[in-house]
Order: sequence, then structure tokens, then C-alpha cells
Amino acid sequence: MKKIYSLIIALIFSAGMVSAQCTNDTSTAFFSPAPDSLPCIDSGMYYNQTLHVYLWDSLNLQTLPPFNAFLDTSFWLHMDSLVIDSITGFPTGITDSFNPPNGHVYPQTHACYSIAGTTNDTTGTYSLHYWGTMSFYTAGYPGFWPAGDTTLSLQFLQSNQRNPFTADLNVVRPGNPCRPTSGINDFNSELNSSMTVYPNPNSGKFDVQINAGRRLNGEIVVIDMSGRAVYTKQLDIVGLYNNSIDLGKCASGLYILQLRTPEGFASKKISIQ
Repeated sequence: MKKIYSLIIALIFSAGMVSAQCTNDTSTAFFSPAPDSLPCIDSGMYYNQTLHVYLWDSLNLQTLPPFNAFLDTSFWLHMDSLVIDSITGFPTGITDSFNPPNGHVYPQTHACYSIAGTTNDTTGTYSLHYWGTMSFYTAGYPGFWPAGDTTLSLQFLQSNQRNPFTADLNVVRPGNPCRPTSGINDFNSELNSSMTVYPNPNSGKFDVQINAGRRLNGEIVVIDMSGRAVYTKQLDIVGLYNNSIDLGKCASGLYILQLRTPEGFASKKISIQ
């Protein structure tokens, strides 16, 4: 039964955490960015990273593999709460905080979690450990799952490598790539997950948000379908970055916004209507 619990919870979270100083966003992804894509910490330099969480109210296991292979009817899990009491394992000098401060997240609510500070610890990988509980209710499924309330510890969930409470922070030497690519022309999934464009579609006016935990040097470029650059802005940032862009004079259609850095690039499609 414990293996079944682990698999169910892993699927719940593979599909949004909690700072007295951070501001909640409106994303409906459980974690944003995903904990396994956190920016690295540059040794001796200030680090500032925000994670956002959104707790779904329910999930139908019949829609997810491998359960869809043997569940012949809907099987709903109704979420009650997620409680993060603490997170341990940070390098010396790195601290965390929650919003809301008590670490409680309830269905259809947003929360955020801030990691910040400066460390001079040895470069390498630091495994984070989550302490708390996750609770949900189900009407049950004959022969598979009993009806009623279930509360699982986050420690138990971390035994399954696919769950989102398995996360690492990497400390690297300043200037070294976090997750090396072969050059600026390579797509970088870490950069891509850190960047959000909204609203999209839009009228030509939109905001770009970059959640950069480590120092980020590069540029933002917007390209039309002919390959012509219609907007360029240089960047040298740390932490949460917001920038408003006005392309109201550009024709309607599709555009590509790129974040270009020495470690690779990120890319988002933009629709101007």
C-alpha cells in the first residue's frame, strides 16, 4: 500500500511553496519553477529565488497513467491541505521563508516560498529535506483504495524520486555554468522555466517576468516571423525581474521572445492580436 501511496502522490505533483516577503502569482502549475530546475548558487554571491505553489482541489486518477490502464471509472482525490513545517539541508548562509508564514496551503489557493542569502560553503550538490504533511479525501475504490481521509508525511513522499519534494541546490564557482550547455545557441530548459510572459495573447503590451536566483547576464530579444528583431534590451539581474514591453506599433501576428545568455537561450511565442 505504501508503494501505491508513493506513486499516487508522485503523479499528483508531477503535473505548485510558501515567504514572508514573496508575492503570490496566479499560475495554476503546482510548482513554478519546478524544484529540480532551481538556478544554481554562485559561491560568495547573493542568491534570491522564489518558488510559487498552487494546490489543486481535486484530481481524477483515471486520467493518469498507469492508473488509466486498470481503473474503469473515475477515481477522485479531493485535496484538503499541504503543510510545509520546514525545509532543511541548505548551504550555510542560505535561509528560507514562507507566505503564508504558517506554511499551510489549501485547495485553489496560491502560496510562495523564498530562498535567499550568501554562502561560502564547498561547491557541490545540497539535498533539501521537506518536513510536513499532505492530506486528501477519497470516496474509495473497491479493492484498491479505502474510503476516507488520508494524511501522508512529506518525509514518506521523498522516498519516491518522482515526487516534487525531492530537490537539490547546487553551489558552483562564480561564472561557471549551472547546467552546462555547449553555447549560447543551445536551448536551456532552466532558463525557459524561469521566464513568464503575460498576458498572452495580447494587444502588443505585455510583461516579462524572470525568476533568476543567480546573477543573469544577457539580453531579451523579440523577433518577428521574418527574423527581424523588433525589440532588444540588455539584462544584468539577480532575483525576481519584471519588465513591461510595448509592441503596440507592431503588426498583429506571432512573435518570438528570446532570453539569450552565455549558458543558452529561452524562447516564448507571443501572439499580438
